[in-house]
This record gives sequence, structure tokens and C-alpha cells, in this order.
Amino acid sequence: MKKIVVVLGLAIAACNAYAQNNNVVSANRHLSDFISDHDTTDLKDAKTAIDLAANNDKTRNEPKMFLYRGQVYETIYETQLSTLSKKALGAGAKLDQASLQKAQTEAYLHADTAALNTAMYSYIKVIMLEPKGDYADEARRALVQCGGHMMNKAVCDYNAGNYASAFGFFEQVYLGMKAQGVPDTMSQYRTILKSTAASALKIKNYPKAITYYNDMVSIKAGKEDPYVELNQIYLMQGDTTNALAIVTKGRAVYPDDISLINDETNGYIWRNQNDKAANNLQLAIDKLNKGGNLTADQKDLEARLYFILGTIYDKQANPRDAKNNDLPMPANYADMFQKADTNYKMALVISPNDFDFNFNIGALYNNRAKYVYDQLNALPDKEQAKKSKIMEDEAKGWLKKAQPYLEKAYSLHGDDKALRGVLLRLYASTGQEDKAKAMTSPK
Repeated sequence: MKKIVVVLGLAIAACNAYAQNNNVVSANRHLSDFISDHDTTDLKDAKTAIDLAANNDKTRNEPKMFLYRGQVYETIYETQLSTLSKKALGAGAKLDQASLQKAQTEAYLHADTAALNTAMYSYIKVIMLEPKGDYADEARRALVQCGGHMMNKAVCDYNAGNYASAFGFFEQVYLGMKAQGVPDTMSQYRTILKSTAASALKIKNYPKAITYYNDMVSIKAGKEDPYVELNQIYLMQGDTTNALAIVTKGRAVYPDDISLINDETNGYIWRNQNDKAANNLQLAIDKLNKGGNLTADQKDLEARLYFILGTIYDKQANPRDAKNNDLPMPANYADMFQKADTNYKMALVISPNDFDFNFNIGALYNNRAKYVYDQLNALPDKEQAKKSKIMEDEAKGWLKKAQPYLEKAYSLHGDDKALRGVLLRLYASTGQEDKAKAMTSPK
């Protein structure tokens, strides 16, 4: 009897193993039937059979089981896409390219991706269990198809503003391509990497964004873009040291890029490295003008560059401490003043109706008048009496030069109280009582 028990036991075990292997075969057969006649019952039966096989100790680690499992779940996802797409199109809809694209986008936005994730995991397991052979080759081809679905899902999510979801899918596709050894010279590889970095930045996942933009830097993808974006990320984090370092690194590769020149200039300005900032601004202006006829945007940029250059020289001519109190005039005041004046005027030639440009040059002349008055007041009494008339006339001359620019700024900015006060003091200092009265009289 003991032998019979053993034989029966072996027979039962053999039947159980056969049943599980039969589930693998059955799943494949039901899937083939579904592909042939599109009966959803066959797809449900395929899923039931492969799930049983996936949970059985005898077949759960078989490459063939994982391949069929991937195929079943990939088909489930694609069937869902097809159903949603048809629903989005509606009955009797025009089958033009735009309508089909819109319907496909709706399908990707609303399809449940759980089946797609299971399919991808299953194909990866095939390759892990049996890296070489027909099963692995088939799994690799299927992974490309699944990766295409994930990329489409990511793009649709990104365009719809679902940046967190988009990032997750872009990252999966990118890491999958990287793991499979896809050459980083391929345009698709670089596009996916850029999209992964951009979507990480959109959700303010700065560590991930920094990682992927640095990946772009390492393979020289995106030209100057990753350097510009990394600079902005570091600045948002208050890390001015790394911000300037990455821009400097970018400029070594792309020395003629205007955006990088401007970003590096800002870094110099924050550190009060005025000479370096001024050199960079002049370089950027020269680069723009080298191209010949400028577009409207380029002209606006050129005007802004002249203006910033003017402010650098202005601050050197009229230094102030951290509390905005005046500091002694520098020995090279006249030179700094002239450079500020020249660059402000260059900006105004391009954009004569800009408030900042008009205000700053008016303030420059106003401060020059104050400088003359300060010099006069610093003289000994006897010297002051001798030079009073000449120096007062000089100061009033600078105020008169400031007047049209400050008045233009006032007209552009409405009733700016601070600027109004400056103009009233200017009118009082130059004896223009009619102008002062007109400004203070009710309208």
C-alpha cells in the first residue's frame, strides 16, 4: 500500500504540474483566439489562465510564462485604448487626422496603465531569467512597443498639464532606454531625456531635475539649454555659487550664446564683480550686432543690455552702502558718469518710451546736480562765495537736463508719488513755479 500511496502522490504532483503548464498554453491559445475574432471572453479567459500560472510555484519563474503574461496584459491595455478612442470619436465621426489624434490623446489620458506596467515588468523578467534566446528577443521587441505607449502617455499628460504623471512615465522610458544600452547619440534618447528633465522641473522636483539636466550636459544634449535651466534651479534654491559655476562651464562650451553670457553677467553683478559684468554685457551687445538686422525681440534685448550696462556704471559713479546711504564719490566719477550716460542713451535710442530708461538717465543727471551742490557746500566759506554762482548754475544745468526724462517717466508711469516729489523739488530748485503749481493744482 505504501508504494501505491507514493505512486499516487507522484501521479497527483505530475497532474498538478501539467495543469499549470496547461494554463500557460491555455492563456496563449485564448489570446490567439481573441486576436482572431475579437471576442472579449477569450481575453478574459487568457488573463484568468495566465494569472493562475503566475501564482503557481511550478511556472511562476518560467520565461515562457512571463512572455505570455506580458502579451496578455499588453493586449488588455491596447484593447482599453481602442475602446476609449472609439468612444471619444463617437458614432459617425469624421475620420480625419485631427479627430483621430484628439481621440487617441483622450484615450491615453484616461486609460488605466496598470496593465501596461504589468506587461513591461513581465517582459523585463523574461530578459532577466533568460537573457539570450527567442523569448528574450521577443520580449525586447515588445518592450519597445510598450515604451512607445508610455512615451505617448507621458506626452499627452505633459501637454494636458499633468506634469507629475508625465514625469513618472518619461522617467520610466528614459531609464529603460538607458538600461537596455540604447546609444545616447540617438535623437529619441535625447528627446526623452530632455522631456524627463523638463517635467521634473515643472513639479519642482529639483534633485531629479538637476540629475537629468546634468545627464544632458554629460552627453552634450540640448546645447546651451541644460546649463540655462540648471542655473535657474540653483538660483531658485539660493545657491549662487553653483549657479555661476554651471554657467561658466556652459560658456566654456558655448562661448557665443547670449543667454549664457547674460546669466554669467548676473552672477558677476550679484558678487559686485562690476568689471567682469561690464565686459560680458559689452560682449553680448557685440554678438547681437554682429548678426546684422535684428528682430524686434533682439532689439528689445539689446536695449536692456545697454540699460544694465548703464546701471553698472551708474552704481559705480554713485555708490551707496547696504542701507542705501550715499558713499563718497569715487576718483573716477567723471569716467563712470560718462559711461552710464552713454549706455542709457543707447538704450533710449532703441526704446524711447521705456519708463526705466527715462527715469534712470533723469536720476543720473539729478544726482550729478546733487554732486555739484555737495562739492559747493564742502568748500570753505570764502571759496564758496567765489564759486557759488558758477556752481549753482552748473547744478541747475544738470537739473534742466534731467527734467525732460523725468517728466517723460512721470507721464509713462501715472501719478508716481516718489517721482512727483522729485519733480516738485526740481521745479523749485530751477524757479519753475508755474510747473510746480500745475502739478499740485487739482485737475
